[in-house]
Amino acid sequence: MTCRVAIIAYEGCSAGVLMSAADVFSHANLLAQSLDPQMEKPFHVQLVTQDGASVRSSNGYPLPVNGDLSLIQPGDIALFHGTPLADEEQTRQALRRWPSLTSWLQANLPQLRLFACNYSGSQLLGEQGLWQASPPSIRQRLMDMFKDNSSSSVMGIQAENVLCVPLNTSFVDLCMSVVARFSGSNFARNVAREMAVDYPLSPADGFLSRNILGSSLVGNANSLVSRAEAWIQANLSREVKVEDVAQQMAVSTRTLIRHFQEQINQTPQGYIQQLRIEKCKLLLATTSLKFSQIVDRCGYSDESALRKLFKKTCQVSPSEYRRQFTDK
Repeated sequence: MTCRVAIIAYEGCSAGVLMSAADVFSHANLLAQSLDPQMEKPFHVQLVTQDGASVRSSNGYPLPVNGDLSLIQPGDIALFHGTPLADEEQTRQALRRWPSLTSWLQANLPQLRLFACNYSGSQLLGEQGLWQASPPSIRQRLMDMFKDNSSSSVMGIQAENVLCVPLNTSFVDLCMSVVARFSGSNFARNVAREMAVDYPLSPADGFLSRNILGSSLVGNANSLVSRAEAWIQANLSREVKVEDVAQQMAVSTRTLIRHFQEQINQTPQGYIQQLRIEKCKLLLATTSLKFSQIVDRCGYSDESALRKLFKKTCQVSPSEYRRQFTDK
């Protein structure tokens, strides 16, 4: 279940912001395939412009694009980062620069899976009457959030299939929110960790928040635990016992357990189970595989055992967890 993402560029846009957005989805794809090389990439990203012509960013850097707005299909995700608009005059000027985009939004917004934008993007929507609330009301709500530095404001406003963030610098956070919405919050945190950017942890998630898929939990890549982690992750699709890991590391089972507990405060068995749950969650969120197929890819031979472990760890059943993403 690959999500198609279109990033809308225009003359004078911020190349750094748009490329950072593309990087979020690229890292998500790399992380997903490092976990399971057989799975399809969760995101397919295209850079588009109003007429399909390449544009120059605000720093003069040319941006090659994949095509025009017609590449965006019903059910796609569209991202728009507008330049800062300080007053009504700047808003009118922007609307004159984006004529094809405004008319395209009027015709296609209801068919999009999601339209994600920053503050000036919301002004564009407001001017076109595409917000349910009036533009002044939306503007005031955004300004209120701008003054609120709490982490709860990072998600901005959501109206039906629209997400908006109040700060230009929070556009990467918005992309992380898109990843979380369609691939799971814990997966988004893992992507953020890989990119060395902050992503808020929600205690309401009820899911694992410490493990980083495809990465080591210890800093020393040559340590016993780091090498054991790498071997476990490479062999996660088959049955892996603690004794197998110890044998591969040329140490006793007792020594392996002691090193794991000292370095990551966890047993090897606990670590293996944690990775399997993470892989199961990702496959449930991003593929249409049957649960029996997921069980096999997670290295389990007992479907009932994995189902019980999943329910105990995540507080929801596998089917309930998947429903969070299929219902969007």
